[in-house]
Amino acid sequence: MSIVCTFRKYGVPIIATAVIGALTWIPVYALIMSLFDIHAPNAFHWAIMAVGTALTACCLGLHRNTFAGMVRNHQNALNKP
Repeated sequence: MSIVCTFRKYGVPIIATAVIGALTWIPVYALIMSLFDIHAPNAFHWAIMAVGTALTACCLGLHRNTFAGMVRNHQNALNKP
């Protein structure tokens, strides 16, 4: 299996999961920062966003139906004539 096939099979759902994670964590993170009036350097902001996105991706990945469903739907879309 080539790298391109592997990316087409798994890469798109993984990227979608990362985007969902980021969109989930941006408002949560902004709320936490504003509630506690935290002023942190940019590297800290990006680190928290990366951790939040990774946690969301792990949770979706562990929930087999969610991730498998994304992969299956994507494969079905690729196989349509």
